[in-house]
Amino acid sequence: MYVDYSNNFVGVDGCFVKLTNGAQVLASSARDGNNNLFPLAFGVVGKEDAHNWTWFLNQLNYALDDNGDSAGWTIMSDRQKVLH
Repeated sequence: MYVDYSNNFVGVDGCFVKLTNGAQVLASSARDGNNNLFPLAFGVVGKEDAHNWTWFLNQLNYALDDNGDSAGWTIMSDRQKVLH
């Protein structure tokens, strides 16, 4: 799959998993060269809190850091309290 990294835009969000353990999925998505949305990364965590978001964003940063500088990426979220 061709990924157009020229726009460097990633969206992140969390959602509940309908299980009794209360797990949540933290996910990120981006656009490919055809301007279609595709999943970039996801992680299943016990709860949506600052610790788990920090872990997820650090993993995302590591995945996006293809040339030693991931500072050119724009990340959009729905402004959860734990991301402030």
